[in-house]
Amino acid sequence: RVHGECCIFLVVGGREGSAKQSESNMRWLQTIVFLYLATYTSGFLTECEAPPMCTCYLSIIACDKKMLPRIPSFNMTKPHSILYLHLQNNRILVVPPDSFQGIPSQKFYIDLSENNIYDIHPQAFDGIEDKVTSLKLGHNRLMTIPTAVANLTNLVYLDVQYNPIKTFDFNVMQALGGHLEVFYVGSNEMQQWPSEFDLLHNLKGLHITEMAVKSIPDDAFKAFGQTLANIEIDGTDLTRVPNATCDLSKILSFDFANNQNLDDGDIFPVCPNPLASVSTVTLKNNMLTSFLDIFRLFPRMRTLSIISNPDLRSMNITMPSSIYLIRVYTVCLYL
Repeated sequence: RVHGECCIFLVVGGREGSAKQSESNMRWLQTIVFLYLATYTSGFLTECEAPPMCTCYLSIIACDKKMLPRIPSFNMTKPHSILYLHLQNNRILVVPPDSFQGIPSQKFYIDLSENNIYDIHPQAFDGIEDKVTSLKLGHNRLMTIPTAVANLTNLVYLDVQYNPIKTFDFNVMQALGGHLEVFYVGSNEMQQWPSEFDLLHNLKGLHITEMAVKSIPDDAFKAFGQTLANIEIDGTDLTRVPNATCDLSKILSFDFANNQNLDDGDIFPVCPNPLASVSTVTLKNNMLTSFLDIFRLFPRMRTLSIISNPDLRSMNITMPSSIYLIRVYTVCLYL
């Protein structure tokens, strides 16, 4: 039994580490891996041909934080295997046709987040439709996922969080469904669970942020129940963990954080079978008042984070016999 009120870490199964190594770190993992690979491939930029306001390093063309009102023109001649194009934190409003002509590369990672983009022309990515694998459009003014995104036939990573998106186009989501693997989505404008998510049957990571839904249909995750490995549900109006979680038979990481409208008592669904594949669980900042029977749903969990639940002042932990070792970490704990 542990008493306290500030932060509690629980690590199960003998693995050293911090619970802060949560799903949010996945945002950087893809970039780190490919930067390493680019260093040892022809993707390494030895000569910068980018516009004067941009800079180059490794395989990155950095045009971010330049207060650019539009996407600059490129006239590069040297081919590359991988390019990271950073255009975030500018003042771009529209993405016109042929915006990425003049950039010869076999693979693109494009970041257009944190601009004021409200329109992307259907031909914006002409010439590189099969080469864009990662696209970040978060923190813009898009009302839906544009048709131009549906034209990206090898897109595996898409971030449209913090856009005032209320609805999703069926044809766009159907086009993405066969190849999209990581999807960041959510805004306060989304007050109903989109049925078009059923078309994303190849998802491995789903990250839902600040979606103003109070409930999620019981079959909401069924379309990707056999493929999803990581789920993050952050800052929603949900009152409990959705029953749809029971369909995630391959899930490895479960992140349910900053959901502060939860019911009192047990917030977990009663699933026909426990989610035995889950190794990491995050329940931070959910205004929890009591320690939950979490091992009933996640019997083989190895790492649990329940930091920033200030009303959680005691923990009665009953460990199942299958858990062979437990380490309890306390931070900011007042005994």
